[in-house]
Amino acid sequence: QPTPVKLAALQMGIPVETPATLRPPEVHERLARYGADVFAVASYGRLLPAAALQLPRLGALNIHPSLLPRHRGPRPVATAILEGHRHTGVTVMLLDEGMDTGPLLAQTDPVPIDSNDTTGVLTRKLFEIGAELLVATLEKWERGAVKPRPQDESAASVTKLLERADGLIDWSKPAARIERMT
Repeated sequence: QPTPVKLAALQMGIPVETPATLRPPEVHERLARYGADVFAVASYGRLLPAAALQLPRLGALNIHPSLLPRHRGPRPVATAILEGHRHTGVTVMLLDEGMDTGPLLAQTDPVPIDSNDTTGVLTRKLFEIGAELLVATLEKWERGAVKPRPQDESAASVTKLLERADGLIDWSKPAARIERMT
């Protein structure tokens, strides 16, 4: 199924590339032909190889729905809700070859997690905020007004990919945790 971003881009006549992997040289050649200034990445779910990261003049920027280095990985929003955090946020970072390990370019103030937020609702909210942050950051990044900051590795945490078994209810857990699973 095409994503809403892909559908919107195609409606506006913007070419969309959806290769299964970015590793083959022919994919790099095809992407290089665009002469992109920057790659903007959101919810891609795969590591980008060094050769792909080096293609755009300004690098590859990623919108990540957490205040990195907390909750690196595939499920930052669900993890924040399940762990009962009161807030989260959005980070725009410069991608490197690691999983959400690149230098930070911008972060939002903490965004409250409402008691009725689901993963879907909160994800949408964070990516709407993230889109605005990305636009503001891109302009500053292009003119050199943003200095990349390395992440504090001592504060890093990594989320895991949720599996079907994670939906099983352990009735010995506190009621608040069980409620956050819904």
